[in-house]
Amino acid sequence: MTATPLIPPGASVTPFRRKLAELPPRSPSNDWYTRAATTLRGGDGGEHGLLLYKLILRAAESGHPVIALDIGTARGFSALTMARAMLDADIAGHVYSADIIAHHQPRHWHSEKQAPNEPLAGIQIPRSEIWSRWFPPVIPG
Repeated sequence: MTATPLIPPGASVTPFRRKLAELPPRSPSNDWYTRAATTLRGGDGGEHGLLLYKLILRAAESGHPVIALDIGTARGFSALTMARAMLDADIAGHVYSADIIAHHQPRHWHSEKQAPNEPLAGIQIPRSEIWSRWFPPVIPG
């Protein structure tokens, strides 16, 4: 029996740090990103957000509107980071997110990841309230 390769023929794997270096140098503001990573990721750094931010910037280079789909939204770090890239770079587009947990359904968000002094530690809160409390809509202008 022949094993099926994990990577299709002709494809390659790019290490995370190298991929970040290949993408546009622009990054979200440190204050915003630190707040987002702490609130939404439980302080784990959320490095994948930098990759998503830069991928949105790269996609916008085509001049076409950008459409992003976030599946498994959880607290919304990825969706908000992609939306922030669009806002920061004045990119036309939309971020759509989907999750089995309704936007207004309260729940504990991995409270074991939260340090006692972090915003979501030990509380039950819906994603909608997280977004409106810590990331209210920004109106360009």
